[in-house]
Amino acid sequence: MLNPLQLQYQGYYNIGNKHWLTTTQSEFEDLVEFITITSDQHFIGYGFPGTGTEEDPFIIENIILPYRSYHNGIVIINTTKHFVIQNCILNALLSGIFLENVAYGTATIKDNIFHDSDIGMSVVRSDGVKILNNTCGQFNNFGIILYYSNYSIVRNNTCYENIYRGITSVNSCFNRIEFNNCSYNFNVGIVLDNDLNDFISSNICNHNFRGIVVDDTSNSTVTNNLFCYNKDWGGWFGNWDSSNKNNLSITNNVFSFTARDGCRGDGLKSSLITNNTFSNNTLYGLVLYSDTSDNQIHHNSFLGNNLEGSSQALDHGKDNLWYDEETKEGNFWDDWTSRKPYPIDGGAEAEDKYPLNESFERISFQFFSLGSLLFFVCIFLYRKRKRIFYKE
Repeated sequence: MLNPLQLQYQGYYNIGNKHWLTTTQSEFEDLVEFITITSDQHFIGYGFPGTGTEEDPFIIENIILPYRSYHNGIVIINTTKHFVIQNCILNALLSGIFLENVAYGTATIKDNIFHDSDIGMSVVRSDGVKILNNTCGQFNNFGIILYYSNYSIVRNNTCYENIYRGITSVNSCFNRIEFNNCSYNFNVGIVLDNDLNDFISSNICNHNFRGIVVDDTSNSTVTNNLFCYNKDWGGWFGNWDSSNKNNLSITNNVFSFTARDGCRGDGLKSSLITNNTFSNNTLYGLVLYSDTSDNQIHHNSFLGNNLEGSSQALDHGKDNLWYDEETKEGNFWDDWTSRKPYPIDGGAEAEDKYPLNESFERISFQFFSLGSLLFFVCIFLYRKRKRIFYKE
């Protein structure tokens, strides 16, 4: 039977049917791990300070590994003790840090630097891991990967110039990915793949090829993030499996200054898209493709998108609603001041029936109120003039 590290090399942890790793077999066979811990006793054997309790965790710190000197920098598998890995600089052939099957809430990884590795940090089948204030960049293939790892916190990390992805969470649930800067990656800043109940908040994903990909993921929230200046598009949300329902909440984000569309829905279903800003994108601010359905899009601002076209959004889907049915309020379109519905390009022949002004007030209500006021003023002046005439 292969051990976990051999399985790692042979593509045991795959995403999208592609191996994560780019190493050759000869490279793999020539090197060893720098630190390998496969039982609680190993922490003591290495002489790390601490006792392994929550109040007094084992401390692994201040380790510096030169360029690709080992398979993995620090490997920790099948442990139950609390530990902290901090203030290390780890460059390895595979992963700077590799965790698998560590007990819930026992691992904290903070203030480390990872670069020039296949994966900066791999967390596999380990729940409640805290990943804080790390830097993963300069030509890792992947920055941080969570695989079948739940209830983890990924916060305040910087993931830049990774070849493929900054932060990736796969087959996981209830993870919080927040306050990270995932910019200048050569492919995608953040990826969620087949996840459930994640919370993605206050991240910066600028100047990547693509900002965020949320695929086959449901009941998750993406809020208060910046997806700007990406070369292809800012966000992609949907399913490869067309039978899935997403129930995503995509709120208060900025999708701006992309070379193509600000945000795309592809197979996206039963999701809420509200209070976002779609601005200055070369093509559409928001695109919903033919296999999208039953999404609600309202109280968003569309500013300066698709300047050479006639609409700032595109809908080829089914039963997507471009306004709030309860309040009868739609979206703000800076190229529209008419009381008529705003037309949405695409085969769905959709429209925003209740476009708003920049203060998120109904345009139709505003015009009706102004017209009504003028009408009553005219009637008042007419009657007053009539009374004056008869008195004379």
